[in-house]
Amino acid sequence: YTVSSVWNGEGITVVWLKPLQKAMAFYAGQFAFFQFSSSAVDTESHPFSISSGSDEDTLRIAAKASGDYTSKIGNVKVGDRVSAEGPYGHFSFTKIRSTKQVWVAGGIGITPFLSMAHSLPSGHQVTLYYCVRMASQAIFLKELNELALQKSGLKVTLVCDDQNQKITAKEMVSNLAEDYLLCAPPVMMHGLEKQLRTLGVSKH
Repeated sequence: YTVSSVWNGEGITVVWLKPLQKAMAFYAGQFAFFQFSSSAVDTESHPFSISSGSDEDTLRIAAKASGDYTSKIGNVKVGDRVSAEGPYGHFSFTKIRSTKQVWVAGGIGITPFLSMAHSLPSGHQVTLYYCVRMASQAIFLKELNELALQKSGLKVTLVCDDQNQKITAKEMVSNLAEDYLLCAPPVMMHGLEKQLRTLGVSKH
């Protein structure tokens, strides 16, 4: 792949990659290991969720500046070469039989859900809770709201800490969902999982 575009904002870098040969086949929610041939970042490969739709040739990844590597990735340039190894993982609505689902994203945990939202077929009923500390950090909200207008089965709800908004398992269960997909900081995920199990949702 080659870098076709780079965007930086709110401590997050979004990179679009254009295939030089055959594009990687993947299903929504998967991740891959990416290695940039750029002096701006280290040469080792790092895993990132793919946030583009599964029917797109272009790959999109988003990284939060939380360490040396992710803090430098915003310095890559258009035209830099990138090798992608994968895809990997089974975190996807495509691996679940039920069509009534709740998705909960905490911060940068939104990335696999972006791919899933783009790839969501008709017949699914999904409520996505996009949880951030402050509204300005919800950089993908406009994109998700536009998708919700196109896909009748997708509902997007923004949850902001600075507005004293909290997502609870009771609210999630009220959606009558059959399955729950969580991608967030561990404390948040484990807390919600405990609440869901208390309300009778199976560990699976």
